[in-house]
Order: sequence, then structure tokens, then C-alpha cells
Amino acid sequence: MTLTSKGITDGINVECDYQIDDDIDTTTWTTVETFTKSPEQEININEGDIRQFRYRLRLQTKTATTPPDVKGVVPNGFARVPWRKVWHIRILAGQMFTRTGKKDIKIGEFLDWMDHVARYPGRVRMTSDRYPTLNDKFVIVSPPTEVPFAPDTPFTDPKYVIQINLMEL
Repeated sequence: MTLTSKGITDGINVECDYQIDDDIDTTTWTTVETFTKSPEQEININEGDIRQFRYRLRLQTKTATTPPDVKGVVPNGFARVPWRKVWHIRILAGQMFTRTGKKDIKIGEFLDWMDHVARYPGRVRMTSDRYPTLNDKFVIVSPPTEVPFAPDTPFTDPKYVIQINLMEL
């Protein structure tokens, strides 16, 4: 935990206690090292794999007219989002067909749709006939990376290699 302050000197300090997980909202507090330096000091709490963290500061002074001046407190740590599966998929996009084999979508329309669902994220249902682990999943699409593979000709549509990242909801 990092404390930024002003006026912490001999006889003026900030004491810190904390609660985690099941101790929150109880009378059980764990005391840590006292903040004794200005303008900034970091103390190590060294708790791991916690879900909730609550702290309290106790400002101590020997002289009532010169209290410690706390500017900010930062509980340092590592946090992450809930576990979700992420797929990194590279596809060759060109002549795009419906399930019945009819040529249906131009590559430009597909890329525009990919950009739209990445820019305005919502639920996209992913399906796959060939890969069961990719079938019937709801995902969020990140912005695609497009690399031209074959140019547009009078007889063929252009082709692109597209890298997409999909995160399960």
C-alpha cells in the first residue's frame, strides 16, 4: 500500500489496519507497519488470493494543531477479470458462402461487420460445424487484424488473412 502525505515527522504518523475476505465487517483487524515518512511511503501487506480488501487509517499526532496531511492512498496489487476462455483465430476470408453453398457475402461487408461488432461490443453467437469446442458460444469480438492475401480481380473477390480474438462471455 502506498501513502502520499505531507507533514509526517517524528511524533506524527499514520497507522494502518486492514481486513480481508471473511474478516470484513467483523472486529478483526490486522495491523501493518506504520507510515512514518513524507511525501511517499510504501508498506508491504503480502496477502495473496484475496477477493475483498478493506483498510482503515489512523492519523496520529503529538500536537493537535499539526495533524498528518494524507494526500492519497493506493492499495497496490494485481487484479484480474473473472476467468473466461479466449480464442485467437486466424482465418482466410475470401469467397464467403452460406451453409447451402450459395455465394452470399462480399469480403468488405464481412470486414465492416467485424469492425462494427468490435467497436460496439455486444454478444455474438459463435458457431462451428468443424470444431465442437467453438460451437454455440457467446463471445465478444476484439478489433480484427486484416492482411491482404489476394487482390480483387474481374473474376474473383479479394482474400484476406484475418486474425480475430474472441473472449467468451
